[in-house]
Amino acid sequence: MKKLMTTLLGLGTLGVGIIGLFVPNLLARALGVKVSEGSDFLMRAIGIRDFVFGFNILYHRNEPKQAGGWITGLGVVVLADTAGRLAMVQKSGATPAKLAQVGQSAFIALVCFFVGRLLASQDLTQEQIYQKEKITQSGSNDEQNS
Repeated sequence: MKKLMTTLLGLGTLGVGIIGLFVPNLLARALGVKVSEGSDFLMRAIGIRDFVFGFNILYHRNEPKQAGGWITGLGVVVLADTAGRLAMVQKSGATPAKLAQVGQSAFIALVCFFVGRLLASQDLTQEQIYQKEKITQSGSNDEQNS
């Protein structure tokens, strides 16, 4: 289940990154940013950021603590995005659509924090427990033989 969550978050983030790099206007519209000359650069920067996060989440999906760190980091940057959106909403006036975008961004940040924490605190796998028991048993056998 944890590997599935990690894979889905990694693929989703990687997909957003690829869209930001190759179709920045589509990402701008999806994020509610006015399409202008400057928005292409910003969307490509977000694309690079999300591509890096998505790639590393997928790369470390078999190492829960590593993947958890990357997912938590993604939560931090999405939370920063949320703060920026909230500031823009306060400056330009709140509309239901803008408030929904802020809520969506905050929700994604919370999911990232939750999943990242869940993965970072993952208990030992059965193989790790077996290896520890094996080491402990061989250590106690060595003491008995002495």
